[in-house]
Amino acid sequence: MDNRCEQQELIKIIGVLDSLKSDALTIEDANRLLFAPKEVKHLESEGCSKLIIDLVWECCELENIQSLIPDKLESNIIKLKERAIELLKSYNGNDNNMEYPIPTHLKHLLKVDMSKSDSNYLSGSIVCECGCDKFSIQHNENREYDPQISFDEQDGLKVIVNCKECEKEYVLFDESKHGFNGFVNEDCRTASNDSLKELSCKTCGSRFFFVNVGIEAEDKNQFVEECVNEFPERFTAEDYVDSFDWITITLCCANCNESVDWIDLELS
Repeated sequence: MDNRCEQQELIKIIGVLDSLKSDALTIEDANRLLFAPKEVKHLESEGCSKLIIDLVWECCELENIQSLIPDKLESNIIKLKERAIELLKSYNGNDNNMEYPIPTHLKHLLKVDMSKSDSNYLSGSIVCECGCDKFSIQHNENREYDPQISFDEQDGLKVIVNCKECEKEYVLFDESKHGFNGFVNEDCRTASNDSLKELSCKTCGSRFFFVNVGIEAEDKNQFVEECVNEFPERFTAEDYVDSFDWITITLCCANCNESVDWIDLELS
């Protein structure tokens, strides 16, 4: 589903929620029109953004809220409408977002800074599906390599972030899977979560950070020539977004605003 279709879906959601709030529609009407499991399945089959799919699922729960805690119905409608509006704003009226080479695992997490991004370079902030932009971080950035063991038998860099608000966990980067060396060459193994350590601010000790990511994309034509044409059973042309050449991760402490250029890693 392209950006225009996702925008249209959000406009429909906002319209139905607004009609519910003003009593122009009943919950039964809303379920019949939009807020139903069949609509979720349709959106999933069309490849719609998970953020929108999750929003529709929560709208489907309004019927239960009306039955069990009716006094909370209006406030939930308002919150869902506000989320839909914020999602719609994130498109910024720009239908070219999909041209940015956003890696598959970051598609619904990376809020692209359009002023610093183009078809070859991405810059943006990490935002949870719940809307929160503060995260705790688990990592093995200080791992040591053993020269007696081959590289592909050693742990690659792994960074996991956990949302401060909803505590949802995301793999921000796994060197064994992401970037050219991991996605194409499968150069190293994935680190176990047990081997990761929690990051804290060196200035104030806080556990929570704003996270910004920079990604240098692989040239699509070169990827097609070297990977798709040689290994058509493994790759398609669109996989180039996952074979990026470089990643940087910059952190800003959510408590004291201390910034640090944390990760700067070539991947090809």
